[in-house]
Amino acid sequence: MKTRIIILFLAALCAASCYEDYVGDYSKVACGFANQTDVRSVIVGEGMKFSTGVALGGTISNDEDRTVAIGIDYSLVNNDTYNLLKNHTFSYISTLMKSVPSISALPAGLYDLETEGGNAGEVLIRKGSHLGTITVKLDSAAFLADAGRVFPKEVLPLVISDGKGTDVIKGRESSVIGIRYENMLFGNWYHGGVSEVKDAGGNLVRRDVYTAKIPQADNLVWTLTTVEPFALTANAVGPEYNGSSAQMKLTLGADDGITISPVAGARYSVEPDGESRFVRSKLLQDRKIILSYKYQSGSDTVHARDTLTFRNRIRDGVNEWQDENSAKYE
Repeated sequence: MKTRIIILFLAALCAASCYEDYVGDYSKVACGFANQTDVRSVIVGEGMKFSTGVALGGTISNDEDRTVAIGIDYSLVNNDTYNLLKNHTFSYISTLMKSVPSISALPAGLYDLETEGGNAGEVLIRKGSHLGTITVKLDSAAFLADAGRVFPKEVLPLVISDGKGTDVIKGRESSVIGIRYENMLFGNWYHGGVSEVKDAGGNLVRRDVYTAKIPQADNLVWTLTTVEPFALTANAVGPEYNGSSAQMKLTLGADDGITISPVAGARYSVEPDGESRFVRSKLLQDRKIILSYKYQSGSDTVHARDTLTFRNRIRDGVNEWQDENSAKYE
């Protein structure tokens, strides 16, 4: 994520130049935020934090520590900013904003800012680096008390108040970030399992085995969508139906158990049929979900035992298919 911010910033700063310009410093070194409006997602169960930062351009090596003063500017929370978010170039942001009628400032008591260098109100761009990192840590219990924060209706309006000797690029002095949450199990999952179809008398009519082949066709992959901090909906049921709307609700328990319940408008009314749970692996790609449920199909009852294996998820426009934290592999 840090690399993406730096690349976008440098590309905007140095859009046109000859070869010599790329291998030498510019006469002017300046700093700013890469994105003036953005949306960032925190993951329930994965720390509830994200990083952004002040980027430095105009120099290849950055041969000194640079301190930049930052703060919060509530005047940036206005209709103009809302419209920029609503009509954002990035489609994942504009899509989310369709469900947000207005924006307000994220309450100060819900977050802490931890900056590179450790001094409140300042961020340090270290010698040899081009980014001063700002980590936003949320108060999990307080933030998740409002399930509606699955949408970015609250924003964090960051501003560079003083470059402290480093020029600030005009138009890049601020970054207003909409903040939302996702459940740790959201995303796309390979699907496999077995179902037993029984008639009204309890007699076995047939047994279907549907193996999770990897790679798997997209129309067989299940999508889990966050609806509450500890609940998601699935777009499919057993081997019979995979669509675009919610077909069952999965509510996660503290013991890694899952409660299955029906949702309005679904093709079938599902109910629990034994234990369901998820494997809380520290590695994203090792996570699995085991579901046991039943539903009526005509006069028959279908008993399904499904296993979902993580495929990928799209977070803030980035495709995540395996964990990028090297410490988790140790």
